[in-house]
Amino acid sequence: MSYEAWRISYQSSEQAAQAAYEALQQTREERDELSRDYDAEHYHRLAVERDRDALAADRADLIKELVACQNVLHQLAHAGECTPEYATDARDVLQRVTGGNPPMFDDRRTKEATPCPPR
Repeated sequence: MSYEAWRISYQSSEQAAQAAYEALQQTREERDELSRDYDAEHYHRLAVERDRDALAADRADLIKELVACQNVLHQLAHAGECTPEYATDARDVLQRVTGGNPPMFDDRRTKEATPCPPR
């Protein structure tokens, strides 16, 4: 709507000013509502990112512990202290936790740290 068409629709400048003021107030309310929605969404996104990072850190710690457990079980199985299935089970759990890409134990370090007893 052009200014002329808008101005003709009012009998006086007082009516026009009142209409403009009401439109301004409505626009401010809409702006404030959008701002509140944006702030709420922003804070929610930050909370989700913080929780995601905390879970990733917990998962990384869990993987480190599982790798250590798998190493110990591998050493025990190598020494005949437990069956190889324990080490296999630990590897399977590690694969589930890591999504199928587990960090593998260092077999060189294991052999150096725990030599096999003579049979």
